[in-house]
Amino acid sequence: MRNNELAGDNIQVERKRFAFSLLQNQGGCVLRISEEAGNRRSAIMIPASGLELFLETLSRVARKAPAVPKPSKKSA
Repeated sequence: MRNNELAGDNIQVERKRFAFSLLQNQGGCVLRISEEAGNRRSAIMIPASGLELFLETLSRVARKAPAVPKPSKKSA
């Protein structure tokens, strides 16, 4: 099954790089979030049907983080 990338973006936070890829294949649409830190790489896949819930939950949890200056977005 071949993935067709519909959209993508990259950010760097401290020493970690994150790649966001919205993929479409015969099985449906998913968001793949990949993390690269040094020699390690990991990824999670979120089905499109769960993206709204994922974003709501992430926003709710992120609001609990201690106040820190917002870094500027860097695209790679």
